Amino acid sequence: MRFKSAQYKKWEILVNFTVKKIKVIPRFIGPLRLEIEVYRPDWYNKDLTIKKADISNRIKTLEDSVFKHLGADDSLVWEINAKKMDSNIFKTVMRIYEMNF
Repeated sequence: MRFKSAQYKKWEILVNFTVKKIKVIPRFIGPLRLEIEVYRPDWYNKDLTIKKADISNRIKTLEDSVFKHLGADDSLVWEINAKKMDSNIFKTVMRIYEMNF
């Protein structure tokens, strides 16, 4: 088991709190594509070098929390597109699409 930092635990609590606000529960049969955008004002250091801010752990926490709330299996996810977005606010957007093969 990996160590969860205090910052990671705060993110996990925030995600779980927010996911509980979802009122309409779609039923997915898969396969699914996720599009995730993570908006933050602090991707850069003061000297404009890029901070070591990993979004992969955030993605997994978001995916686990959302799919648990929806009662869906995250193994239905076939494709993930994630982006860091520069913004003056903190916000994460996740879109779920059923794929057509």
